[in-house]
Amino acid sequence: MSYHFAKLLAKSNITALVSPTQAGLQDPAANQAMFDQFAYVIEGIEGVNEPDHIFTTPNGLFSSGFVYNNQTGVLAAVVYQRDLYNFLKSDPVTSTIPVYNFSLGYLNDADISGDMSAYADIANIHAYAGKGSSPYLSIIPHVAQQVNMPGKPAVISEIGYPSIPPGESINLKSPNYNKLMNEVSEDVQAKYTLSELFDSFIAGYTKIFVYELYDDGGPEPNSCDVANTNKEFHFGLFRCDWSPKPLAMALKNLVSILADPSVEAATFTPQSLAFTLTQTSSDPNQNVNVFNTLLQNSAGTYFLALWAEPVLWNVTTAQQIPVAGPNIVTVTLNEAKNFKVYDPMVGPAPISQLLGATQVVVDVYDHPIIIALN
Repeated sequence: MSYHFAKLLAKSNITALVSPTQAGLQDPAANQAMFDQFAYVIEGIEGVNEPDHIFTTPNGLFSSGFVYNNQTGVLAAVVYQRDLYNFLKSDPVTSTIPVYNFSLGYLNDADISGDMSAYADIANIHAYAGKGSSPYLSIIPHVAQQVNMPGKPAVISEIGYPSIPPGESINLKSPNYNKLMNEVSEDVQAKYTLSELFDSFIAGYTKIFVYELYDDGGPEPNSCDVANTNKEFHFGLFRCDWSPKPLAMALKNLVSILADPSVEAATFTPQSLAFTLTQTSSDPNQNVNVFNTLLQNSAGTYFLALWAEPVLWNVTTAQQIPVAGPNIVTVTLNEAKNFKVYDPMVGPAPISQLLGATQVVVDVYDHPIIIALN
C-alpha cells in the first residue's frame, strides 16, 4: 500500500482489509512499518488466503502454495496465524486492529486447523456458489467453516460470481468451464449477488466483502481478458475498462435506498414491527420461497427486504433461465403506514408508492425488492 493510496482511501471514507502474505511478505515483522503507517485506514488484517487451495506448478507437481516454518498448506497457515496475531497484539499501534483468521477454499478443511479462536478476533469465510446455483445454497454450508472459531463473530471476506464479458460466449468444452465455479451472465451476477448480501445478513455474518472491484484482466498491467480465457478475471463489479456492470449500478442503488447518514446510525436501537406475509405464485410450476428481513434506520423508517432465489443459470447450455412469473407477496400491517417500493435493479427512486395503507401487494421475481414503511 502506498502513502497516496492510503490518503485516497481516507479521503473517500474507505478502509482496507489487508493480507501480508498476499503481498509476498510472510514474516509478520516485515510488515510492521506498513501496518504502523497505514493503521488509520486498515479495516482488519487477515491471515493466509486459502492455504488449502491446490494448484498445478509449471513442472506438473501439485502444490498447496503456502509454506511457512517447515510446514505447508493449512498447517503452515495455523503457525503463521499464531505468529501474526501475537506480533500484531504486541505492537501498540496495531493491537486494536481486528485480526481475521485465515480463509479456506474447501469446507471440510476447517477441521484440520483445530480451535483458532486464541489467534484471531474474527472468523473469515469465503462463500462461493458453484454450478450457477442460487446463493442461499452456498451461504448456509459455509457456516461449517466457523467450527475452528467458536464464540467469535464471522465475516465473509470473499463472495461473488464471475460474469461473461458482453459479446463473448462460453466454450462448454473448455476445462475452465468445467470447474466448480462457472461464469454467469452479468444480469444473473447482479441478481445473485444482491440476494447473497441479504442471505449473508440473515445468516449472522457481521460484514460481507464482494469480490472484486473490477475485472483485473490478468498479470500484465492494464491487460483485459476480452477473449474470456479465464473466469478468474471476471468477478468484478466493473469491467476491465472501468465501465460499470449491472452489479455495480445495483449496489449503488441499494446503498442509496438504505443509506443512513445520521450520526446516530451506528448507535440507535432498532424497534420491532408486526407484519404478516402471504405468498402466492403466478406460475403453479414455480414454487420458490420468498425470504424476508426487516431493517430500520435512525429516523424510524423501516425497510422490508423481500427476495426469491430461483435458479437463473443453466450450466449445461450456459444460458440464463427466464423466470416465468412473479411471486405475489401481500404485506399486512396492524396500523396504517406510507409504503414506497424500490427495485435496486431499476434505480434508486421508488417504482411505486401507497399512502396511509395497512396492506401492499408486490411482485417478487428473482432478486431483492425493498419496501420502505414510515
